[in-house]
Amino acid sequence: MTVSLLARAEGIVSTVGIDCPDVEVRDRTIPFGAATGLGQRLIEAGGAIGVVPVVPAGGVVGQRVIVGGTGEDAGESGDIHLVGAGWWGGVAIGRRPESWVGLDLDRDESIGPYVAACLAIAEVFLKVRAPQLLADRPGSWGWNSWFRSNEAIPADLGPSWDVLDLSENALAGVGAVGAAWMHTVWSAPRANGRIVVADADAEGVSISNLNRGLLFRRADVERPKATTAAEAAVGTISWLPFNGRFEAQDHRPRVLVSAVDNNRARDVLQSLYSAYFVSGSTRDLRAEVVVGGDPGVGACLRCFNPPEVAVSDDELRARAARDDSASLAVIAADLGVQVESVEARLQPGSCDALSDRLLERLRRKYGDEAPAQFAVGFGSVMAGVLLAAETIRFAIDEELWPSTASDRVTFQLQHPSAESNRVRAYFRDLRCPKCDGGVPALPMWRARRAP
Repeated sequence: MTVSLLARAEGIVSTVGIDCPDVEVRDRTIPFGAATGLGQRLIEAGGAIGVVPVVPAGGVVGQRVIVGGTGEDAGESGDIHLVGAGWWGGVAIGRRPESWVGLDLDRDESIGPYVAACLAIAEVFLKVRAPQLLADRPGSWGWNSWFRSNEAIPADLGPSWDVLDLSENALAGVGAVGAAWMHTVWSAPRANGRIVVADADAEGVSISNLNRGLLFRRADVERPKATTAAEAAVGTISWLPFNGRFEAQDHRPRVLVSAVDNNRARDVLQSLYSAYFVSGSTRDLRAEVVVGGDPGVGACLRCFNPPEVAVSDDELRARAARDDSASLAVIAADLGVQVESVEARLQPGSCDALSDRLLERLRRKYGDEAPAQFAVGFGSVMAGVLLAAETIRFAIDEELWPSTASDRVTFQLQHPSAESNRVRAYFRDLRCPKCDGGVPALPMWRARRAP
């Protein structure tokens, strides 16, 4: 996971150097490549990702990321030492804490190691982009996904499991967060089941997806996301990919895993009133997961997420008409027509097959503008890992589902040891029209939740 995130960090990392023992690659560890030796497989997979070069370590100079156990020093000051075990992952700057000695690194859960990887790459990012923010860092920190708490020293690594049946889950959205959820679930030991995964992005995998889409490679660009991710994560889970909107397919899961990235999609998903839901999202350097509580009491998928205002067809035409001729020429070339044909159909009321294609293209370019924000690979992956952790928690023990308010788990990667990184009660939005007490669907939703 650490190498995958580094290999996608274009503009932050120039080269990734690999120096690791010659051990055999375990199943469901690295989704790309065929080499059986760990070092060669990491280099092969990095080459397939096709963003940042991944090469043998000899001759590579710069920041070192040490993936060690607990029995050796991390090295010189400034090195990043990371360890993950069970449900806990931690990072230390400089030498590793003596308190980490003796951690059970034979645990086969991937959640803790994946958390450690995200914490470590956040440090690399901040060292390059905002080194002034590193001044008040503690010597070590960590996060326990079972207890949903900051723990620099884990008191308990959380439970293991014998068999993990995830058949009652289905995923909406196979972008950065959804792909990280799939990757984490795919790597979970003894996990099985048939899981629908749906994504409606008409453009499929894009170049911009490579910096955070863990199951996507450069060769996958323009391929449908759901199918591509399912083919990458071959293992004990049977993925059922659907390349369209989740609500357009027939399967209705007991547990809906929402990884969609806009509020209109969340509004539609809430209209399905699945018995249970978990939702993951990210903004800037914060990862967040919401676990649905009692219907009408806890926040739902629509709560505090008013749908974005859709740009009208006439406004799309007006925006395009104000643009320069070079932009219209690009659009015309995409559609395979002359610029004059595009200009003729920028008038309100134009209605034919080419107009429909033009409006679809204009909506991608000019429509549905979102507030300015940025997405970083490790932030999206952290949200997906936390989302998978919540999914697995409740698959292990359904009694852990919140019975009143929803659970809101947040983690701010800029301040990894902050008190705000925790779980808290999340009550419904009193202005939400989808879970108000007078909504006819509310009794049906409660009935679906009943044992």
